[in-house]
Amino acid sequence: MIQLSQKMAEGAAHEIQQDFVKENDLTFNKVDLVKDNELAFNKVASELPANPIEPLVNLTQAASYNRIGASVVDKNNEVIGSLLDIHV
Repeated sequence: MIQLSQKMAEGAAHEIQQDFVKENDLTFNKVDLVKDNELAFNKVASELPANPIEPLVNLTQAASYNRIGASVVDKNNEVIGSLLDIHV
């Protein structure tokens, strides 16, 4: 369960990073050439704004799974310790 939560956290962090990091930081210097039949003011923005909610929910869920997994490991260690105390 702890390994699953770690993979979930890594995936969520990667999604968040992809949403906020651009491939090229100098895109503001890019000059777009306007074709004869295509004018800049007629373009419709097709890119939707980045939605970080889903990756953040996944990150929170991964943190919960990690806590649950750690709790299971602690209980397991307590039980093994008790069994060893009883056996001796």
